[in-house]
Amino acid sequence: MKIYQDMFDKYQKYDFNSAQSHDLVNVYYELENGVLRNWKAPIVNDFMAMIFYGILRMLIEKWGLNEDGGSLQNELVAGQGDVESTLPLKKLQQIARFIKTDEALVELFKTSGEEKLAEMFVYAARNNYSENQKKLCLMISDYLEEFGYRSMNELKLEVPPLMDKPQFVFSILKNYTVCTLPETDGSSSHEKDLREKAEKLVTEKLSGRRMFGIISKLAVFNFIVNNTKRAVAFREYQRFARTKMFGLARRIFVGIGHRLVDFKVIDHADDVFYLTKDEIFSYVVGTATIQNLRDLIALRKKEYDAYEKGEDLPDRIETFGPVYCNDLNVPAEAPAAEENADPDLMTGLSCCPGVVRGKVKVILTPSDDMSLNGEILVAGRTDPGWVPLYPSASGLLIERGSILSHSAIVARELGLPAIVGINNITKKLKTGDEVEMDGAKGTVRIVNRA
Repeated sequence: MKIYQDMFDKYQKYDFNSAQSHDLVNVYYELENGVLRNWKAPIVNDFMAMIFYGILRMLIEKWGLNEDGGSLQNELVAGQGDVESTLPLKKLQQIARFIKTDEALVELFKTSGEEKLAEMFVYAARNNYSENQKKLCLMISDYLEEFGYRSMNELKLEVPPLMDKPQFVFSILKNYTVCTLPETDGSSSHEKDLREKAEKLVTEKLSGRRMFGIISKLAVFNFIVNNTKRAVAFREYQRFARTKMFGLARRIFVGIGHRLVDFKVIDHADDVFYLTKDEIFSYVVGTATIQNLRDLIALRKKEYDAYEKGEDLPDRIETFGPVYCNDLNVPAEAPAAEENADPDLMTGLSCCPGVVRGKVKVILTPSDDMSLNGEILVAGRTDPGWVPLYPSASGLLIERGSILSHSAIVARELGLPAIVGINNITKKLKTGDEVEMDGAKGTVRIVNRA
């Protein structure tokens, strides 16, 4: 992963917004040739994570290790304490614990909005600030320097990162100041207890048992468990590196956007995200087939608005002839009949055990209300940028995802009861509904409607 970090370090302090467009094109090609075309390790590791996790589940079932249909495989890989995606939230928790030592700061965060807090603490401290306010400014500055390239939906280049839109940081800190935080930054002690209990169970059941009368089953099992843990942790680290590279790419294109605004070619720097890479670069180097970028952007904005208002496409579609001559809203297969006749019961994939009953908070986009204080978080999908929300939630219900998805991995690390892959849950639930979730069984039951 050294090549990714070297590239990030080289351009972390680079002034993209004042660089010339030709220079920025060259930086992009350096990024593409040096990093993006060498994206072999993450692909191989993703494969290894799936293979080892699959073997782990198979051995648990084949050797009769699962008791009461539990999620032993999840408990064995939980509570590692070194998952990369948890680092931003741990840093934010440190900041929140500092805020809680000062009653004036706590009151300020309770009574002030994110915009005001960002205005006060993102930039250099003012002369009339207290010592703790000045220290908080430095802590926020350090956080944004280390994690400012992150955001919710961070793999969408058009989404501003925290360094450009830091209000999200203060939404999270406002949540943390009113909820109970762990005293340390380590993994959940509950998850560590679950893992140790699972390890003890495996040792008791496999001790003395052998394959073919020769090979220790316990040694084989531990080999698979250790490699599963390693692959899962490294997968999260690679996602972290990927986010840094996406952050560099975004800054390159926004920098070119500023140059195009200077020349009155487009109206806003972020408008470049309505253009393709080739349309942008060909305009810079003089090989463009269209020069009226402003009208092209207006057309794309109109089409994008229509897309945003439309329904999500089916999971699978079939096309015949030119793709866009087909009705893409028609699924390739008729929706499967609901296995469960109970309209108040939903099922998904168990990721982290725990039974929670409470009200839900549905959050779909970064523009939604982010205030959380113990509600069960419901989302369509998540990425690493969502992690700081998790400690303020009592449970996690995600519409899309798998047992190796980011949501599942981080939830296990934090000991947060979680279920993923729950079909249409964002349509079936709304904020304020009361549910009971069972993270071990993968079930969600609606108790009361808001």
